[in-house]
Amino acid sequence: MIFKYLLLCICFISLGYSSWAQIRDVEHELTSFNAVDISGSFQASITYDKDYAAKITIDDALEPYVICYVKGKTLFIGLDEKAVPKETKKQFKGRNSTSPTYRVVIYAPEIVSVTLSDEATFSFPRTVEVDSFTLSLSGSAQVQGLSVISKSAHIEAVKKSNLIMNVKCDALDFSTDGNAKSRVDFTASSVQFNCAGSSDAVLNGTCSGTFAVNASGSAKALVSGKADVLQAGGKGNAKVDASALPVKEARMSISGIAVTVNASDQLELDLSRGASVTYSQDPKIKIVSIQNASVTRE
Repeated sequence: MIFKYLLLCICFISLGYSSWAQIRDVEHELTSFNAVDISGSFQASITYDKDYAAKITIDDALEPYVICYVKGKTLFIGLDEKAVPKETKKQFKGRNSTSPTYRVVIYAPEIVSVTLSDEATFSFPRTVEVDSFTLSLSGSAQVQGLSVISKSAHIEAVKKSNLIMNVKCDALDFSTDGNAKSRVDFTASSVQFNCAGSSDAVLNGTCSGTFAVNASGSAKALVSGKADVLQAGGKGNAKVDASALPVKEARMSISGIAVTVNASDQLELDLSRGASVTYSQDPKIKIVSIQNASVTRE
């Protein structure tokens, strides 16, 4: 009986060791870079350091197929899925199998551009402060809790990506498409917002100049805060609700889409093909053209 008990303990210890031994940390010393492009299912984070490196945590069986190199100041991280043998892939499929581990810690003094695709994620330990910052999300990539301070910010979220961030900049250029979902809190001198596809975006903040939105497809946008001027354009069945964004002046040049606006001084209308504008307050109305469209005061 004691022998059987000891044998069982040894088996459990062996299995535990085997499971632990399947995951390893691999460190890569790299040449200088200030941009990252991450694909696959990697969960990425950055540690600010004077040296350039990447520590990848991954299953032993997948390590030979890891992509990690620098080209043109951009660090590329991913997995060569086509090169992974079928037998290796089978290890991570089935009822009792475990999901593969994909983690990477990036070491660099500064990152000014992040591109994520597939199911990649990226986390930042503190506010990013750079002259210009670029973020591009596609696939089912996710970024949450990101805070950026910069002169200009270029943000793109497409396909099924998910974004939650705060940005303070002079010029904000933000685009959504596909089924992307985004929430952006902003402080900016000017905003250019393009929403398309079936994307869903919530924006809240202060714009000291013009907040320009161009909507198409069946996109939805909810905009709140404060701006000096609202400029709306686009076509399709998109809906832009800016009723909680009080402005002095609003300029509408739309075809098909629906816009709700809150203008105090002037409202300029150039509407066609089923476009609709709902407005509040008592602005001076300037009609450029209204063809097969509707204008309603709340």
